[in-house]
Amino acid sequence: MRSSQFFNAFHGAGLWGMEDYLTACLAALMTCEPQLKDAFVAWLDEHASHRLRGRRWDVIGQRSYPTDRFGAAIIDMVLESDDLILWCEHKVDAPEGKRTAKTD
Repeated sequence: MRSSQFFNAFHGAGLWGMEDYLTACLAALMTCEPQLKDAFVAWLDEHASHRLRGRRWDVIGQRSYPTDRFGAAIIDMVLESDDLILWCEHKVDAPEGKRTAKTD
């Protein structure tokens, strides 16, 4: 299956919204194209307090982390290295402004 057929089929399945589709496509592309992943990490490195370049990164889309208080927290995309985890949240079509927190 060609990549365009894969992404069209994935989006057409209607399982997720545009944000999750963006995440899945970006994670897949970064996994298949190390140069894209390196460019993304280099862009992040310019704004990070840790050195991000030169690490081996695994890219995971829709990573679930259990929480004691609110059930699973699902992060859009995660980049993991041996000693550092980066969480990436994409806000496609998300409303701007503040929201009410689930905590006090």
